Amino acid sequence: MTLLLENPLPIWSAGAVFTTLCLVLVFARRSLASIIALVVVIAITLLLVLAEKVVVTEREKVEESILQLTNALEVNDLAAVLALVDPSANKVRADAESLMPQVKIKDAGATAIRIELDETAVPLQATAFFRGRVDGVHTRSGGRVFYFDQLEIDWQKTADQWLILNYRVFQKGQAIDAVKSVRGNRPVR
Repeated sequence: MTLLLENPLPIWSAGAVFTTLCLVLVFARRSLASIIALVVVIAITLLLVLAEKVVVTEREKVEESILQLTNALEVNDLAAVLALVDPSANKVRADAESLMPQVKIKDAGATAIRIELDETAVPLQATAFFRGRVDGVHTRSGGRVFYFDQLEIDWQKTADQWLILNYRVFQKGQAIDAVKSVRGNRPVR
């Protein structure tokens, strides 16, 4: 059921298949019952798509938080980034305060997002796995800073907001320290 609430593609696909079958039935039988079946299939499909849009799952909320993070990075808004960091995540907060003034970000994004939700944890926790993209300029050296590789972010639900607990940055499958990469004037490539 969660799959149907997080992705409209299965709903649209099943609706298209059943609508096609009903259309074949309408053309073959030309009866009121086949027309009613067609209308019912279309109505159910539209109702399920509406439900998918209205119901926001926890995974979708984490995805929205990732989007908020990338938007805040793109406009170089340190306060907005820190608002997405859990107050107890001192390392994450220190890294953001250290790195963001050093890099003027022109573009940021996330693709291939996969979220693992730990529903047994109290408070609720999740880990987001995705390919992150950051394109910017090192403010001191003027060198290009470009990153496009795997990222992992640990999130915790606090009140009704997902906040960052920790993160891991990878380059070619190996974990790296993003702070040392930028501080050493070696642009991350």
